[in-house]
Parts: sequence; structure tokens; C-alpha cells
Amino acid sequence: MENTFWMVAIKTPIVIIVSLGIAMLLNMDLSGRRLFTAIIYLPTILGGVAAVFLWRWILAPDGLFNRGLELIGIDGPAWFAVPQWTKPGMVIMGTWWIGTNVLIFLAGLKGIPKQLYEAAAIDGASSLGKTRFITLPMLSPTILFQIITSLIATFQIFTTAFIIAGPDANRGGPGQSLLFYVFYLYNRAFGKVGPLGLQMGCASALAWILFAIILAVTLFQLWLARRWVYYETN
Repeated sequence: MENTFWMVAIKTPIVIIVSLGIAMLLNMDLSGRRLFTAIIYLPTILGGVAAVFLWRWILAPDGLFNRGLELIGIDGPAWFAVPQWTKPGMVIMGTWWIGTNVLIFLAGLKGIPKQLYEAAAIDGASSLGKTRFITLPMLSPTILFQIITSLIATFQIFTTAFIIAGPDANRGGPGQSLLFYVFYLYNRAFGKVGPLGLQMGCASALAWILFAIILAVTLFQLWLARRWVYYETN
């Protein structure tokens, strides 16, 4: 649970903020934005196992990421071999699949009436003011959707952690740092180490507990949304 909530608290905000920032850049009237939109979305096509193995190579101790850090005088860690760096490595790898989030944000930005920005410009509003008082309020329903779906996906992390753990899959990776909730559920059902494994009743109970947690978090987000989400019918 600690590993899972760490990812929920750290990965979800980072993915949403990065996705929103890229979408706002792509929404600007710049040449080549369609090409950059395609480039941002392209990594989502290469998903699943192949992408995870690619990132295991990129974040290896002598991989591309650490070599890039060496160019600016930083010694990169062994991302997926040291317990304290496995989850930060998972967060970095998670930015690989933000293409869908970017497209959803971009669609929401396209739906904001340009007349609002024109009226704000006449009133002398700055770019920061337009973002704060027009873009974010008008985009708040899309942000809520992204928060809920990203939280649900993060609670269900399994495939990436299972592949990265490799030979230590039954133990949850180095120092059990990759032992997320669904990973533990899988080990209860199919694990082959110690007392774990073939405990289908326990695994089913864990699945229902996860359902209750996700439902509670989602309902809390919907309740909290009444305080900050703006709908045109309000």
C-alpha cells in the first residue's frame, strides 16, 4: 500500500501537469504543431512489454539516460537495481505514455471559445491571467476526468513493475520497492515463493478491497469537484 500510494501521490500529478503543459504548447499557433502532436502520441502505439524492455535499457546504469546525465556532470543511479530509485524510474518511464492525456487536454483547449481570450486581451489581461481565469476554469471538467482516470490506472499498476522486477518478480523487485497492490494480489494468486501462491480466496478479497478503495477515492474526487470544477450550466 505504501508503494502504491507513493505512485498515486507522485506520478499522477506529474503526468497531468506535464501533459497539460505540452497540450498548451501544442495549442499555440505555431508551425509544425501537427507534426509534434503526432510525435507526442506515437510512443503510445509502442506499449506493453516492448516499451518496458526499451526503458529497462534506457534506464540501465550505462543506459542512454545516465549517459545524458554524465554530459552535465551528474552521476546517474542504477534506477531499477536500487530500492530508493525504482519508483522514480517508474515515474520517468510513465511519461512515455502521456500521448493520450495530451490529446484529451488538447481537445479540451480547442473547445474554449476564443472570444473569452479576445475580451480578456481588451481588458488588458496578461498571459498568466488568461491561463488562471479562463483556461484552467474552462478546462476543469477535462482536468477532473484526467485525474480520475489517472488515479484508477495508477492504483492498478502491474505489468511494468512485473517486467522490471524480472527474476525478483515473486519478491516485488529490489527491497520489495516494486511490490504494488495488484502485484501483491498477483503473487497471492500465482506466486511461487514462501506461503504465497494459489490463495485465490485471499486474492479475490484483495481485489474487492482495491475496488472499494478506488470507488472511495473516485467519489471523494467527485465530491471535491463541486468546489473547483466549472460547468457552463452552473
